Amino acid sequence: MLRFLYTICDLIAGVMAIASPVAIFHWLAKITGIKAAAAVISVLDPVFEPMNVTLNLIVQMPVLHYNGQNIPTTQGVVACLLTVGFFIFNFCSEYLKTTEQRLDVEQQARLQRRRLQQLKVEQQQFAKQVTGNRKVYMVIQYDFKQCPSGAASFETTYPKFGGRLIESSPQMLALEFDGAERALRYSLEVTRSVQAYYATLRPIDPQPPYQIAIQAIEAQLPGSEAILKTRKLVSYTGRNQILFGSEVYLLLKDQGAVGDFQFQSVGMYVIEGKQAEFFKLLSDRREQQAI
Repeated sequence: MLRFLYTICDLIAGVMAIASPVAIFHWLAKITGIKAAAAVISVLDPVFEPMNVTLNLIVQMPVLHYNGQNIPTTQGVVACLLTVGFFIFNFCSEYLKTTEQRLDVEQQARLQRRRLQQLKVEQQQFAKQVTGNRKVYMVIQYDFKQCPSGAASFETTYPKFGGRLIESSPQMLALEFDGAERALRYSLEVTRSVQAYYATLRPIDPQPPYQIAIQAIEAQLPGSEAILKTRKLVSYTGRNQILFGSEVYLLLKDQGAVGDFQFQSVGMYVIEGKQAEFFKLLSDRREQQAI
């Protein structure tokens, strides 16, 4: 509606902007009696004469006496009124445009607040679902045959952190943990051990990279299916990197353990047709403070 109104105002203001100087020219041409403008005067008479008559009916305009001539001022006043009308309609148009922009901004702000509120509710529902119905699984991608001494840290340490073996092969180890905090602490401890072992090797000795992915999967899923889901996260994991999903982050938050670890977001990715944020685990803050 506002757009229609300011479009009409723009149209009227444009007509008045053209009509005002034309009215002045027509008025002066009639007063001076320019013969060259006689054709123009005759064409414009039907336009301005009704305006002059109407204005004189409302207010009797004075007549100027100059050089023995009686000069009517009606059309000059019409030109002034057209000029004033141009400014009025132009102002109305700009005011309506500004009002429309303000209303648009307010509407966008309301929609944004509504979307944020809806997102917050969805996040709360998702967090409640995650914390109440998830198990933590870990997949370690590592060449255990090529470097068995370094692999010993992976294969013998998990019981201390409440881990349970689900599946193993020469290239992969799959574990289940009681909680996200224990899984993260296990991954940090064993990777430190492996890195310390690598430091004692010669440059020509094998040093295969490891990749660790940690996911919180629905508790009702069988362990084999949960491991398949967790293995998909391994493809997003870099060399010698520990990566975990947003569900694990929510579990840490629910346990009040988020501040115990140093990690950083590596961005949003699409996995299994859904958008998810992944985090790279860096260190255990409690151990750093103890040092």
